[in-house]
Amino acid sequence: MKRSSLMLAALGAVLFVPAAAAVPAHAGVVPAVRAVPNVQYVAPANHVVKVADTDRDPQKWTWVPEQVTVKVGDTVTWDMTGAQVAHTATADNASWDSGYMNPGAKWTHTFTAAGDVPYHCTPHPWKKGVIHVTP
Repeated sequence: MKRSSLMLAALGAVLFVPAAAAVPAHAGVVPAVRAVPNVQYVAPANHVVKVADTDRDPQKWTWVPEQVTVKVGDTVTWDMTGAQVAHTATADNASWDSGYMNPGAKWTHTFTAAGDVPYHCTPHPWKKGVIHVTP
């Protein structure tokens, strides 16, 4: 009996004393946890604008749709699939410009600030559109 009692005492010292000695001074401090409301992550969306340039009268060429509403972080892709000639998508305030997009090309821009961004096609300046960017 004495031997088993001695072994248990020694085992208790090995198991409990070193563990207590290894606890850092700040171990009793529990970090504050801030409750997060029921928030769902919404992935940025990609919106597509196509060109309508098949009418014989170039004055009737348009962007489809002419106005797009997006959220900050969303992208807009200008898709020239089916276009007959090259076009540009150029912000009126010069903040972005696709450069010339040949038929079949695509160009994407991500909107990072809220506000309305009117744009046009440089070689066909009557062809206008607006991107409405919401927060």
